[in-house]
Amino acid sequence: MQGVGNGEFDSFDFIYKWHLLSTTEKDRYYSDYLCHELNFFISKKDKPYFNSTVKPFIQSKMEKQFMDFYLLG
Repeated sequence: MQGVGNGEFDSFDFIYKWHLLSTTEKDRYYSDYLCHELNFFISKKDKPYFNSTVKPFIQSKMEKQFMDFYLLG
């Protein structure tokens, strides 16, 4: 995260500007950083993108985990 100084978190600094990104940029970041935590963040902060992109992806997974079931309701 911004200002933390930890390389692992610094790579996720795009979430600070998520609301300003184009769909193409969101797709690129989503593809590069796909994880349960990002799915959860998107489900809370960008419902339209979650419903159009993330939810169909989760629904198509062959082996769903707890967080997948949670996000699907």
